[in-house]
Amino acid sequence: MIFRLEGILGKARHSANFSRYFIREFGIAKKYYCYEIDDFFPPFYQLIDKYKIEIDQKYEKEKKGLIDLISKANRNELSFDDAYYGKRLEEVITYYEYKKDQNNIMAKDMAKKLANFKVESVTVGFPSQFRLSDLNKLENAIRDAENSLRSKHFTETEHSDTNEHSHIFANNGFILFDYILKHFISVKRGRIADLSFFFWKMHNEKHLHQRPKQFLEWFNQQYQEPIDKIRPYSEVDNIKREKLYSTAKEWLKDKKTDMRP
Repeated sequence: MIFRLEGILGKARHSANFSRYFIREFGIAKKYYCYEIDDFFPPFYQLIDKYKIEIDQKYEKEKKGLIDLISKANRNELSFDDAYYGKRLEEVITYYEYKKDQNNIMAKDMAKKLANFKVESVTVGFPSQFRLSDLNKLENAIRDAENSLRSKHFTETEHSDTNEHSHIFANNGFILFDYILKHFISVKRGRIADLSFFFWKMHNEKHLHQRPKQFLEWFNQQYQEPIDKIRPYSEVDNIKREKLYSTAKEWLKDKKTDMRP
C-alpha cells in the first residue's frame, strides 16, 4: 500500500501541475475502483505525516552522530567504524588518510558540516527520496485538489437540489437529507422512526415542502424501498435524534462556507 502511494507521490512531484495530477489520479481511482473523495485522499495525508516524522527523527539522529564524531575526534578516539560513518556523511577524509595529529582537522571538517546540516538535507522514502520541501508542496497540492473536487461535488449536488429534486426539497434540503440518510438513518430497525423524525424536522424548517404521502412516493422510487408511513413527530422525537439533526445542520453550514469556489 505504501509503495503504491509513494509511487503516486513520486510521479506527482515530476508533473507540470501537482494538483491537476491528483485530480486525474482520483478520476482513475473512482472509475475503476469506486473510490470516493473520503477514501482517496486521507491515506496520502497519513503517509506524508509519517514521512515528516521520519525526517525529524533522522535529522536528530544524523546531527547527534556528527556531534559525537566531533567529540571523539577532539579526544583522539576515532575508530574505523567512525570513519566509515563519516564517509557516509560525504566526508572526504577516509580512515587511512588521517593520523592522530590530524584528528582536529577531522573535527573541524565535521563541525563545518554540522553548521551546514539542515533538515532539508534529509531524505526519506524509497526509491523516491523526498525532502521536507517536496512533502510540503505535495501536501498543499493534494489539499488544493481535494478542495477543488469537493467544491465541484457540492456545486453539482446543489444544482440537482434546485432542479431534479426541487419538487420535494428547498433551501439545500436535498444536500442535507442525503447527508442525514447516509450517516444518521438506521438501515434496519428504527429506519421508519428515524426517517419520520428527520422528515418532520426538515419540513418544519422549510428544507422540505411536500406532505408525507408525496415525500414517500418520491423516496420509495428514488431509493427502491417500501416505506409505507411517516410516523407522528410526537412518537419519534428524542434527544439523540435532536443532537444528530443539529450535527447535520452544522455540517451543512460548514460545507456551504468552506466548499464554495
